[in-house]
Amino acid sequence: MTVDYDTTQLVYSLSGLEPASKYEIEWDWYHEFNDASKQRLRTDDILNEHKWIPSGKRVTIRKPIPQAVVEDGILEITDEITAGDGFAILSGFAILDAAESGGGPQGEEASISEPFFWERIYPNPTKGAIRIRFNSPDERSVSVKLYDVCGRLVHQENIRKSKIGMNEVSVRRKTLASGIYFVQLQTDEYYKVEKIILLR
Repeated sequence: MTVDYDTTQLVYSLSGLEPASKYEIEWDWYHEFNDASKQRLRTDDILNEHKWIPSGKRVTIRKPIPQAVVEDGILEITDEITAGDGFAILSGFAILDAAESGGGPQGEEASISEPFFWERIYPNPTKGAIRIRFNSPDERSVSVKLYDVCGRLVHQENIRKSKIGMNEVSVRRKTLASGIYFVQLQTDEYYKVEKIILLR
């Protein structure tokens, strides 16, 4: 995964998708600016979702990814602010296998129950340790990676065998500066990225 970041636009480039598979994307928009902001999410300029996001309200959207987007095995996701105050606010996103998740769009602000799920990072912003909690229905390998805003990998943990039930990974790196980071959690069937703000 690579990330290109500025205040008005976030661009993620993902590789390794199977062209013959069907995928869905689920993402969160959330901000606490004084006024609403208008955000747009695009996948390879094909899927295009554009909404006003009120302050203090989390908006979760889940959509099927058009087949034409993954034909080359690469997915580019762009989130940008197009009106209002603030900056690009994609809080997190997940790429889901439609065959595993049941397929079909789930609509906005859906309650999604997956056998494997990652609880949101809390608190966010955070000071000191970054705590990542996830629930696993079985023992499986899990990869946790931390990227800075330039897309550089600054921390990685590979869990060879997760516990059944709730797991917690704690990242304590005194060398990390204050700022925005992206936490990527991945298993064979699950992929999700969350943005976190680290304070010192």
